[in-house]
Amino acid sequence: MPQTFDEFNRIAAFFTRANNPDSPVEYGATLTLGSTGVAGSEFLSRIFSVQEDLFDDHGLIHLDSPVAIRALEQMISLLPCTEPDRCKWWTDTAEAFAGGNVAMTILYNNFTAPLLSSHSRVPDKIGYAMVPGNRPILGGGSLGVSKYSKQPEQAMNLVRWFCSEPVSSAAAMLGGTSSCSKSYNNYEIINNYPWLRLAKKCFHSATGRRLPETVAAPFNERRFLGIIGRAVKSACSGALSPEEALLHAQKQYEDQFGEFIK
Repeated sequence: MPQTFDEFNRIAAFFTRANNPDSPVEYGATLTLGSTGVAGSEFLSRIFSVQEDLFDDHGLIHLDSPVAIRALEQMISLLPCTEPDRCKWWTDTAEAFAGGNVAMTILYNNFTAPLLSSHSRVPDKIGYAMVPGNRPILGGGSLGVSKYSKQPEQAMNLVRWFCSEPVSSAAAMLGGTSSCSKSYNNYEIINNYPWLRLAKKCFHSATGRRLPETVAAPFNERRFLGIIGRAVKSACSGALSPEEALLHAQKQYEDQFGEFIK
């Protein structure tokens, strides 16, 4: 399995039929680049493969750093190894891989159910590993109770129910991610989704802090991913070079997140 994204790209190139007529598949990998948030996540996967957190030793984020430029160059060099009609969302990515014409894909666990569906061509051919660099990005959302709730206790009862057994395991069996640790030792679930054991380890391996722990201010993740994603899409479309796109992203970050810049 590739340990770095440079290795990932080389393997993808090898399995791309345009480079290797003997390849059993047409494309070496997928790229999910639909919305700016999705494109930003692909970019961050490559950043975190070589950098534990987004900020430097001074607690500052530099979106135009050499590491960031290299991450974007890696994405651009992967484009010829992917389908011309890029995957817009992770459901598209899962369906593309399940179609059996792609060698590798990077996918969140809760989008993997199509790989085992009756229409999948790869249910008995799937290998799995943590993303290159062993620092996965956690996705999804949070289940909580609004401080404006007029019935907080009833709302908390719903949260407790959803996180309990056997409800959490039922969600995992349907292809979701369980919030209950018992689900990851449930053999019926593991037999269907063997990569869930690895997913459990991913929770502890994911770091990727946006700001130092000493900074208590809330961080607008959606806005931040929008800035990154626009840079990624501009560079991948050829409208801007990686350096130009990330320099523009850095300026946008400084304008919109000035409270975090010392």
